Amino acid sequence: LNPGLSEPQIRLAGLDAVAGHAEEAKRRIEFVLARDPQNLQALGLLFKVQSAGREWVQTEQTLARLRGAGAKQVATDMAEGALYQAQKEWDKARAAYERALAAAADSPEPLLALIQLDRSQGQTARAQARLETLIADGHHPYAHGFLGELLLAKGDKASADAQFISATKINPQWSMPWLHHAIILISEKRTAEAQAVLKEGLQSNPDSGELRVLLATTLTG
Repeated sequence: LNPGLSEPQIRLAGLDAVAGHAEEAKRRIEFVLARDPQNLQALGLLFKVQSAGREWVQTEQTLARLRGAGAKQVATDMAEGALYQAQKEWDKARAAYERALAAAADSPEPLLALIQLDRSQGQTARAQARLETLIADGHHPYAHGFLGELLLAKGDKASADAQFISATKINPQWSMPWLHHAIILISEKRTAEAQAVLKEGLQSNPDSGELRVLLATTLTG
């Protein structure tokens, strides 16, 4: 009825992208951008479609357009890091993630990206040292939980659990540490304690489906 409306075109482009119709998605996006060159939603979707298609030159050009259109620095730095990581340009990816972390020190995404990058390169010790430094420097809202996951992957369940417990105290609105702590208790046949942890976790995270499902499992098991 009104082909000039941007929002429906962008939503349709998103559906095309999910369905694997990348060229149709790009045509819709470019139609929007021809009328509104600085549409951040359209540029962001174009970036994702091009990146998924491994169109690296075009993706870098779209990233520059995003920056020029006023996209948030942290978001564009994270996008740049993911772009370089996909191309296995590790140093460039790390530099972009480091910029994002410097701009949003308490945000989980840049820190997690750097931890995952280290782990993918077999640099677990470097990832652990980063997290331990953050913890020593202050009460980072996510460092304890990420360190717990790192230690758990190494098989150090006791040390991991101590980190999860610390995380539930520092950042109780984050459901992941509650979940890991409860799972460890269940693995040790301490079901009643796990149920108490899950109930306490749900007080701070009432919308957590994972905590509710795990609690229900312990109650019916």
